Amino acid sequence: EEGGQVARVANRAGMGVENVGDMADIGAGADPAEARSAAEYVGGYLRGMGFNVDFAPVCDVASNPESDTMRRRSFGANPQLVARMVAAQVEGFAAAGVLCCPKHFPGIGAAVGDSHEGRIVFEGAEADLEATELVPFRAAIEAGAPMVMVGHLSVPAVTGDDAPACLASAVVDGLLRRRLGFEGVVVTDSLSMGAVERYCSAGEAVVLALEAGCDVLLMPPDVDEALEALKAALGEGRLCWDRIDDSVRRILRAKLGHLGPF
Repeated sequence: EEGGQVARVANRAGMGVENVGDMADIGAGADPAEARSAAEYVGGYLRGMGFNVDFAPVCDVASNPESDTMRRRSFGANPQLVARMVAAQVEGFAAAGVLCCPKHFPGIGAAVGDSHEGRIVFEGAEADLEATELVPFRAAIEAGAPMVMVGHLSVPAVTGDDAPACLASAVVDGLLRRRLGFEGVVVTDSLSMGAVERYCSAGEAVVLALEAGCDVLLMPPDVDEALEALKAALGEGRLCWDRIDDSVRRILRAKLGHLGPF
């Protein structure tokens, strides 16, 4: 429930709420207070309906004129502006009592294409990533974001291959946890998307995501296959129970630390 074109509640007739509009329009106003107000409003109606998590705000920097995939969903093309707006929204969701989840780490705004369909790539060097794409995520983490969603962008400058980001320990553990110091819950983007399905099987994706350091595995296309692969990896020693327990603890800390008991 980002607002604008991605609003599963506000875009449905009869729900009784207004759509706060595209983040591009809010970003054009360059007023963090407006961004915070939008997040508080969205978080407020979601909380009233019983939701406790929202996969927003969008941290992607829409800097590539050749791509319009994130153009309306992003706050803009300036990393510092996006960072200010994202931090304000993190605070707004917290005020509404909803766990937010900034996305799509490490930033898909510069990539051409749509990871729903297939592989997308950040073509720049690691220094370029640091100077642009990571800036809003640093701001979100400093503002207290309890969760971060890792996308399916391939970052060969970081990983050395074409692995989707959420399946790569160099991205999840290396960039997000170690370099940015994030200690909260890491969520994959949907594992049913083309960028993952064309890279490996549903079962292998689950194991790779856990090995990479992710905590919540979103929407595997075949849950039975995913569970069997997880059991096999634990049985073979490829994964250990301590690794699973680490994720469970992070999830419990997020629930208890930010929202209290339900």
